[in-house]
Amino acid sequence: MSEAKSDAVERDGAATPTAEQDAPRESVIRFESVKKTFRIPILHTFNPKDWKSRGYRTKVEAVKEVSMEVYRGEIFGFLGPNGAGKSTSIKMLTGLVRPSSGRISIFGQPVWDVPASASPLARWFNRYRAGGALDRMGYLPEHPYFYDFLRPTEILEFFARLHGVPKARRSHRIEELIELVGLGHARERVLRKFSKGMLQRIGIAACLINDPELIVLDEPLSGLDPIGRKELRDLIYTLKKRGKTIFFSSHILHDIELICDRVAFIVEGQIREIGTLSQLQSRDNPLVEVLVHGSTADFLEATRGLAKSVESIGQMTQCIVEEPAVEQVLRAAFDQKLRIASVIPRKATLEEIFVAEAKRKEAS
Repeated sequence: MSEAKSDAVERDGAATPTAEQDAPRESVIRFESVKKTFRIPILHTFNPKDWKSRGYRTKVEAVKEVSMEVYRGEIFGFLGPNGAGKSTSIKMLTGLVRPSSGRISIFGQPVWDVPASASPLARWFNRYRAGGALDRMGYLPEHPYFYDFLRPTEILEFFARLHGVPKARRSHRIEELIELVGLGHARERVLRKFSKGMLQRIGIAACLINDPELIVLDEPLSGLDPIGRKELRDLIYTLKKRGKTIFFSSHILHDIELICDRVAFIVEGQIREIGTLSQLQSRDNPLVEVLVHGSTADFLEATRGLAKSVESIGQMTQCIVEEPAVEQVLRAAFDQKLRIASVIPRKATLEEIFVAEAKRKEAS
């Protein structure tokens, strides 16, 4: 983990990705107008007082017309609130759930490419493994399950056999991964004695056992303490340095802001924004932080419609406003004879961008 930690210090200090945006880039994941509709069984929706509901099923649109692209070698953050469609999108990407319409491809191969001549049964059960492309992907689900009576070496041996890793390479690969994820000290401990962070690390080791080019992580940082999240961020960035493409979903905005090259916001099954952090920050008016000594009821009333946020910090009042509204906020402070402490330009955080997008969706 020492290599991971030194790499992460370098990365955490960077506000924007270093990759050249204008250079041609190889597409690793592509969603094209993907939709997923689930049908709720009649038993769950039947209302005996409403005879018209008899024989009908409720349809739930989990994913609505999603289009996005992930490029080789980048860390791509898939961001959204609970129930937004993140996990459903990932299950379609990994071949676990069939999309209702649209096309998903990895490494240029469609995930759900079944010949038109195939029988209905074959269409459902035979996914043809995307021309072998799925074998180049490692996947860690949101709630992984491991046999907790096994040790790290034993569980990785199990996954190595499932992936067909040659016997001659297994021992070396298992030892390499145990050291990579920082579990060398726990190699003889059974998994039931592992913490949540340690289980997440063994999960990442399991999805790396076949040395995949693409790594898909569903909420890998959920439930971890700050130290565990930092260690996992370090590991993710180390994998990027080794040439891996990482696609991971999360609702922990701070972590995505630190390590992702690009992010996509999904809200109610639709992609609302996609791009680098700097691109997302530049789409709205620049923000300015106005810090004022004290406050009055009239000042708060005057700034309510102008400021994106107003917060009391000790004896100070912090107003975050868009640049065109700064003059009005300053005038309101002068009218109330409040002393201005500072006026500082600032960039919107990922959390502020995300909340703004969610509010726009609600307003529409």
